Order: sequence, then C-alpha cells, then structure tokens
Amino acid sequence: MNTVARSLYLDECGNTDLDHEKSGASEFFIIAGVMIDSEKEEEIRAGVEGIKTRLGIQGELKSSKWNKKPEKRIEFLEALSELEVRYVAVAIDKKEVQKESGLQWKKSFIKYSGSRLYALLGQYYDGLIVYADEHGSKDFMDSYEAYITQKEDSLFADNKLHFVDSKSEVLVQAADIIAGTLARVHEKERYDVYSEKFYTVIKDRVLYIEQWPKNYGSLFYQQEPTKEYDRSIQIFAEKQALTFISKNEKSRDDDTQKRVQTLRFLLYQNRFDRVDGYVSSDNIINFLQETLGVGNMSRQTLRNNVIAKLRDDGVLISSCTEGYKIPVSYKDVVKYVEQINTKVIPMLNRLGCSRKQIKMLTDNMLDIVDKEEFANLNVLLDRHEDYQSNMNFVSE
Repeated sequence: MNTVARSLYLDECGNTDLDHEKSGASEFFIIAGVMIDSEKEEEIRAGVEGIKTRLGIQGELKSSKWNKKPEKRIEFLEALSELEVRYVAVAIDKKEVQKESGLQWKKSFIKYSGSRLYALLGQYYDGLIVYADEHGSKDFMDSYEAYITQKEDSLFADNKLHFVDSKSEVLVQAADIIAGTLARVHEKERYDVYSEKFYTVIKDRVLYIEQWPKNYGSLFYQQEPTKEYDRSIQIFAEKQALTFISKNEKSRDDDTQKRVQTLRFLLYQNRFDRVDGYVSSDNIINFLQETLGVGNMSRQTLRNNVIAKLRDDGVLISSCTEGYKIPVSYKDVVKYVEQINTKVIPMLNRLGCSRKQIKMLTDNMLDIVDKEEFANLNVLLDRHEDYQSNMNFVSE
C-alpha cells in the first residue's frame, strides 16, 4: 500500500448512451484523473495556471476547444507532462456493454464507471482524496457519494470524495484535457494522424488505464497483418495474465501484489503502446515503487520473485535483453526461446565438460550428476551430449 498522501482530480469525456451508433453518441465513456502529491497541490495548480498564461489560453481549459487544433493540444500536453503529475483512467467501451443491462440508465452508468476506477485505486493508495466534477442535481451527487462510499469504504472513509465546479478548479480542467485526449486515441471515428502523437506525449506520465470490458490487442490501428497463429497466441497470453490478476488482486501478500501489478503494467503496455516494444526491468520496478510503495528492488529480485513465479503459474511472459512483455505473436515466443537458448546451452556445455573431466580423472567411477536430486539434469545432459555427438558426426 502506498501511504504518500495523494490528490486525484477527475473529469470525463463522452456520454452514457449505449446506442453508440446514434448521431452525437460517443464510442467510449472515459473518466480520467490527474494525480499529484497532496503537499505539492498548490505548486502544481500554479504550474497549470502558468502554462495557460505562457500559451495564451483564456478562460476554462476544455478539450473540445482543441478538436481542430491538434498542435495546441500537443503543446499543452507537453507542458503539463513536465509537471509532477500522473494520469489514471477507466475507458468504458459502450459497444461491448449489453443495452438491456442496468447500465442503460445514466445515473447507474456514471456510478458504475466511477466505482471501477475507485476500486482499483483503493487497493494501492491510502489517504487518497478525490475531487470530481459536479454531476447534475445535488440529490444525484449525494446518492453518488453514498454509493461509492458504501462500495469502496476503505478508500472514501472520512469524507475523501468531494465534488467541485470545474470552472473554478484548473486541475479538474486538466483532467478534462486528458480525458478528451484519450478519447481521441481510443475512438476509431476520432482516430487520426495525431492520435498516436497525443499518446506518445503523455505516456511517460500514465500510471494506469483500464479498458472495460477487456479488449485484446494494441490500441493503435495501423498494425501489420499478423501470421496465422499470432492472434491465438496473443489472446491466450493476455487471458492467462488477466486470470492471474482476477484470482490474486485482493491478496494481502506483498510478493503476489507485485506480480499482479507487473502484469497490469505489461498488459497496459500491450494495449496502449507499441505491441512490439519490451518493458525494461527498471521501468517495471519504478512502476511498482509508484503503485505499491516498495523500497529498493533489484533486477534479480524482479526476475526471480516476480517474473519467474508468474511463469511458474502458467503466465506467458516473453523476455530478451530489452526487457519483458506479454507475447502477442509467435515471434515474441521465439525471442524468449532464443534468450533461453543463449543461456542454457552454454551452461549444459560447461557442465558436460566438467562431467567428462571428472569421469576421466576417476576412470568413470564418478559421475557428478548421478544423484537422485539430479535425475532430470542427468537425462537432459545425456540427451544433449548424444545430440552434440550426432551433430559432430554429421559435420564430419
């Protein structure tokens, strides 16, 4: 649990109409937040006001004002991301929501969407204070607060959820820009040549984005066609990761939470970054320090206590010298095999050499792997030596 006092400013983009094909309806409903250290609140608020002044922005910050001004949006996002802020969001894919469900009602939809984000944050942040843009009547806001407090009492005890007027709170306005920007990235109808640039600008400040219902694959649409089995590999690998998260996300064990958060981060990279990219050990460790408040953590600890244990539980994780990723193709899996091959085969060769030397030294009386605890290794080494002998024979 991260005990650093944080403040989260929220706003949303899109509407709640589940008939997303209707004129004026959005494909997604997105709640986005700007998270800051509470002790730096005034400093960052002044920083956002300074950006407005520097860029000549008059009045309230509104994402909709920049729908036809992508350069202005990029300029603001670059400046905002230089401040000590982090972004979180939940994106509801309305076309995947059953139209007959209780979410067809606007108030229920908004309550549920907010609760998904709050439930996630409540697991990892103690003392989080949330400031949300006002919604409708006072009666609705009171019922919304009661709903969230009842469902997520550990997060919103002691009156930590506040509604504010976005016109007078520049940090909520900044959240509006982030929500609107993510809509330009998520929605196919709004996706254009600038969408990937928007995300590239903010991605280093993104802590987590959840898309619900779950979606498999990269967010960016200009992907090259995959090979015959690539899609199956990607779906299976991501489902294995999601299954592990679902089974273990409420665990109180620190190491298990590190594994859960690592998978969330890797899945996020697949969804919101280039699918062919790997995530370095240092980036994963930084993410765990941010979300769980872990202290110093070595790469070896990450490798042995997190990645290896996840693989032991059947989660597919590819790795190479560049880092780790959830595989999305046959090529990714082969890259992992190549890495293993470069390590295991030389180790077997060295062990085989030592074995031969001891055998020769003792007239074959001693075999260093002829012990019960080395039974598997003994068989593996015999097979490897037979293969090497056959290969030498063929080469001759």
